[in-house]
Amino acid sequence: MKFLLAFQTLFVLGIWIVPTLAQNPWTPQIRNEQWLFFSRKLANEGRPVWEANYAPLGAINYGLGGIELSMFCGVLQTVVVVYIGSNNVPVNTVDDIVRGVNTVVDKIHEKLPNTNILLVGTFPRADQPDLSGTLRKIRDIDEKLEALVGGDTQRRGHFFDLFWFLAPSSLDRIYEHLYVGDKLHLNTDGYQVWQRER
Repeated sequence: MKFLLAFQTLFVLGIWIVPTLAQNPWTPQIRNEQWLFFSRKLANEGRPVWEANYAPLGAINYGLGGIELSMFCGVLQTVVVVYIGSNNVPVNTVDDIVRGVNTVVDKIHEKLPNTNILLVGTFPRADQPDLSGTLRKIRDIDEKLEALVGGDTQRRGHFFDLFWFLAPSSLDRIYEHLYVGDKLHLNTDGYQVWQRER
């Protein structure tokens, strides 16, 4: 089912990045202002898709790393779209990542109790040596998160999974034509897939 974004949507990308193994993914990390940006992430492949499809809806893009969610106080949004946890895949366990993401969903709901939360599942990535193991780990994370957040009426949670549009069921590769050279970030064609399937 496609989840249509409504007017005054708040779009949140990539929050809760954990930089070291010593930190856990459910404890907020203190960042200075250099970590907060609104459009830098979209200065690349995703900008045309954003400008054509989301900016006209009044959407706001926050590309954030390890932020404290107090910044959401006082905003009135219909939907918060969260893509989170990808940077944790190489360094944290499945259960720790799930706990961290679920904590963020709790915090967003606490700050914005009347807002729908659309959690986007982790995209496949091919930047790690054990490609098949990485893809299986991501599937495990996403399945657990979908069970926790998808259809959660109390927290107004929804889950959107693009994984099978970006990698085959064999879990032995990604569709590289949808990625930039790092095999981690989507290119314009990849963002078009996201837009088409939303």
